[in-house]
Amino acid sequence: MSQNNHHHTHHCATHKKIKNLTALSIVLAGFAVGSIFVDVAGLMAQRGFSAKAVDDAQVLVYDDATWVRYDEPRVIVDVVHSDSCGEPCAITNDLLLQLRRFIPTLEAHDINLSTPQGAQYQKDHVITTLPAFLFDKSVAQTAFYKEANTLFEQREDGGYALSLSALELPTTTLDNKESE
Repeated sequence: MSQNNHHHTHHCATHKKIKNLTALSIVLAGFAVGSIFVDVAGLMAQRGFSAKAVDDAQVLVYDDATWVRYDEPRVIVDVVHSDSCGEPCAITNDLLLQLRRFIPTLEAHDINLSTPQGAQYQKDHVITTLPAFLFDKSVAQTAFYKEANTLFEQREDGGYALSLSALELPTTTLDNKESE
């Protein structure tokens, strides 16, 4: 009976795997067909996001959203702060809004050093003052950087840090001593 039960359990597990793989295949095929249908339907209706439409357009409107084309790269910035940073970190949102006016392709990632992931980030990136705005290398390809490169300090990893002291903004060292 034990051998028969093992065979039945093995058969059920194999049958379940086959069902899962079949379901996954159906879902993936649905995505592929749906994607082709949307592209063909968009082309027939002369709307949609075909490669040619995206290449030719400066502004795309789709479902109450407007997408604007920029000839600058996407720029990633890590906005670093902590729960204990106090008044200096209160400026991060306002400063980020100002930066987005000059770098509209800015993608901000919130890094809170008060979390375990943030503490590891601090070790990996040698953060000594807060707030900190750490940009990836692509910022050097923007018109803003070309006009205001004195506001940036190149980092060892090839990225750039916004110099808050050059902007005469207050910062806090990680041992909570404020500097100007």
